[in-house]
Amino acid sequence: MFSEIQIIDNALGGILMQNNIKKWRDKMGKTQEELADYMNVSVPTVSRWETGVNDVTLTRLKNIAEYFKITVPELLSDPEDIERFFKARRISKNMDKDTYNAWIEVGNIMQKKK
Repeated sequence: MFSEIQIIDNALGGILMQNNIKKWRDKMGKTQEELADYMNVSVPTVSRWETGVNDVTLTRLKNIAEYFKITVPELLSDPEDIERFFKARRISKNMDKDTYNAWIEVGNIMQKKK
């Protein structure tokens, strides 16, 4: 039930792209070579994405997210929060709209800095 905007707005974490590609790849049990083959790039290119040497274009981000069967905002989430995201998504699928919106509001309040 999470929309892409809600994932971004609710700040599941910072954008740590290079760590995230590797974390998701590890989580999904994929090698750099498998991702490189899917993306039609070299293994060193994937390595440079994962180390932050090279930036990843939005189009490539979409393709990487598609490969992992996730959304771009999920790919951009702080790696430490990936498991929390999955738990929240499982819970949210069982909520009615009002309950879901109430918890989004609670989350927004809790994340505000003093």
